[in-house]
Amino acid sequence: MIKELLKVNDEVSKILKRAEKEDTEFPGLVGLLSGVTVYGNPLSIHIVLGIIDEFIKDSSELRKKMAMTDFEQDALVQESYDKVNRSWNNRNKVN
Repeated sequence: MIKELLKVNDEVSKILKRAEKEDTEFPGLVGLLSGVTVYGNPLSIHIVLGIIDEFIKDSSELRKKMAMTDFEQDALVQESYDKVNRSWNNRNKVN
């Protein structure tokens, strides 16, 4: 049972990533995911919609985290730049 579910998970993940990359229209995405089968049975529309909704939420959270990481990195770079800049400008001064 686990093998079949893992296979479905991989297939669904590939479809979602490709659809996001290719900017697939929603009806097309629903059609692609509806073609995924578990033990020969297609996923129900309720499951397909739930999968898409979860993917959207997860993608949104990931983008927020990445943006925050970029912001924090930018702040660290700016802090380091300012410190080295001060050191450079004061390098010939006698204390």
